Amino acid sequence: MNLIPLLRLVASRVETHQLVHELIRIKVGGPKAIEMYEGFVNNTFTTEEEAAKALFNSDTENKFYIRVRSALRNALLSAFFHFDYRKDQFPEMWKAEYDCNKLLFQAKIFIREGERQYGVNLLERVVTDAEPYSFTNILMEAYGLLRSHSGINGKVALVDFYSKKLEILYEQHNAENEINKITHEAQANTLKSAKNRKLYMATFYKNLKRAEEIKNQFDTPFVNNAYFFLSSTFNYYVGNFSRNLVVCNQMEEKYETLEGFRNSMRYTDVIINKAGALLRLGRYKEGIGYINQKLNHFVSGSPNWYLILEEKFMMAMYSGDYLEAADLLRSVAPWRKELRMTELTRERWILMAAYLSLVQELPSHYQFYTKYFTENVEISKDKMGYNLAILILQIVHKLKKRDLDGATYAIQALNKLLLRAKNHLDKPRLNCFMQLLTRLSQYGHDAAELEEQTKRSLKKLYLTQPFNNAYSENEVIPYEHLWELVKDSYLSTSMGVAR
Repeated sequence: MNLIPLLRLVASRVETHQLVHELIRIKVGGPKAIEMYEGFVNNTFTTEEEAAKALFNSDTENKFYIRVRSALRNALLSAFFHFDYRKDQFPEMWKAEYDCNKLLFQAKIFIREGERQYGVNLLERVVTDAEPYSFTNILMEAYGLLRSHSGINGKVALVDFYSKKLEILYEQHNAENEINKITHEAQANTLKSAKNRKLYMATFYKNLKRAEEIKNQFDTPFVNNAYFFLSSTFNYYVGNFSRNLVVCNQMEEKYETLEGFRNSMRYTDVIINKAGALLRLGRYKEGIGYINQKLNHFVSGSPNWYLILEEKFMMAMYSGDYLEAADLLRSVAPWRKELRMTELTRERWILMAAYLSLVQELPSHYQFYTKYFTENVEISKDKMGYNLAILILQIVHKLKKRDLDGATYAIQALNKLLLRAKNHLDKPRLNCFMQLLTRLSQYGHDAAELEEQTKRSLKKLYLTQPFNNAYSENEVIPYEHLWELVKDSYLSTSMGVAR
């Protein structure tokens, strides 16, 4: 490739000037190469002959000029394809895919510019780097170009070899497209209303079986990741957390034993799903130990880091270890604005802190934030799914303040919200809890009558297993524990009012 067109292309990207200087400095003849680069950028030199004359008082055949030109050319190529990939935030697979695509692009440019052998060498590197990750599309394009090159050179054996490789890749490509289509269909149907999701479950199960067949035939990282998503999502919605745990363990085994899967598997997804399964199965101590063991796989402050710590927080709350939950909350410190935390995540942590404040004394930092959730009884569209949890929290705080009118108003608001969203919610435990709250407002003045009237609903609550993850049910504190807290507060308030 000619030097001047490449230089002009790179120089047009002003932000790369400093990068070019840094890349040149590590090459032989760096100072002269920088001088040549600046001369072309500033139009001091318009041709290579002028540069050779000014720098070496010679022509372009001068060996020192050739060395400097080579250093500059390599630096320009590196700058043109340079990408500041932050390894601490992105999976190794993403970097590998980027590098393979970059090499493939370079190879095609060199082939087009007539440097065919150099392009072929790059294609062979692409194949070597892409094979462990099974980058199907990249491999198909690389093998196709290699087959064409072999055909031009009359290498029949190589043409046959690459044709067989491509035949396998075409089948793999079709299988990946099929499982990808199944994945998108599952995402679309499970994100709709609860009613639609229930209707889709039979089709989902059939599609999952087909995905399993594809996985057994093409054991590639992409297919395995897609199958894991489908399997974990299906088991999540049908409440089969034991099966979800088995699938997570299988993926962990692949991660630990197969090097190709280690860098191409969404391992953080596996950890989060396994932690969620342990939470739903009630294996809280085991879950907390597992999360502590796997925390090094998460970048501090990343979205997945907050997500896995939320699972740990919920385990501590469900097990009644409120001191552990408080310590974890202090480490996350959602009131600190400098943390890389989205507003949605921050509000979720503050809401969890507000629930924890019911049973555990918290630092003064939380007083302002918990007040936001406990005093504002208006339903806000901005809060969306948090409205239910906020209203439940307000009911409890109103009762603790002996504000029976405010608590009754919050109960009515919660009932209205549930009626309005009945087609979008599937919360059997919340329905039981709401029945208990309604009985509490009716019979809270008489402890014996309240116990009799709530016996049936309370039994149903204990027998109803939590649906999905804990937070989707708004159970920062399990409804069984929260009911005892509400009941005790209400009865003591009623007796105080009666006196």
